[in-house]
Amino acid sequence: MTDPVSSDKRRYRGMDGPERQAARRASLLAAGLELFGTVGYVATTVEAVCREAGLAKKYFYESFADREALMLAIYDDAVRRGQEAALVAVAGAGPTIEERIAAGLGAVIRALGTDPRVTRLVFREIIRVATPVSEERYRQAKRDFAEFVIADLTATAGIPRTKRMQMGTTQLVGAFNEIMTERVLGHLDATLDEVTEITVTVFNVVYRQYMRELAEDAG
Repeated sequence: MTDPVSSDKRRYRGMDGPERQAARRASLLAAGLELFGTVGYVATTVEAVCREAGLAKKYFYESFADREALMLAIYDDAVRRGQEAALVAVAGAGPTIEERIAAGLGAVIRALGTDPRVTRLVFREIIRVATPVSEERYRQAKRDFAEFVIADLTATAGIPRTKRMQMGTTQLVGAFNEIMTERVLGHLDATLDEVTEITVTVFNVVYRQYMRELAEDAG
């Protein structure tokens, strides 16, 4: 028979132990986004994150090994949201490559560019962590983005994957990251709509060239 007193001890404010830990972790993630996305990674300490979250320092380490682990968790979540937004947008787009590129890129830019804290964290602060792990995570996100574009292009157009396509897409993704970074740093005064328009235009120019080259080779 369950002891009602013991059961009550395991719950606090309607939550059991795992639920409370999950709530504390969510508070730390929110605090990390706020601080990393405003004052920056370098200027943010574990103590500052805990103050922002309203938690004792001991609770930080029940969820994260260190400040970098918190940063990577927030970064991974932001990237995942961008990927999911792109998948949903492309699934509902028209059948042409141009329509799918516009839908997918527009969704990614909105997902990562609407909240300035997310934009700064994804395109600026992750680089300032300056560790092998964080650098590889950043580079892997760019590779995944390029792979998503290539996979959709080859499937939609029914064309082979080539080294030239991979090199070109890698350059395009790098250029996209650069324009978003310049915007974060305040060196580029451009709206998200303007960023989307030029990004879609450049992607389409490159892929139309691929299609012409493939047609010429086939002829």
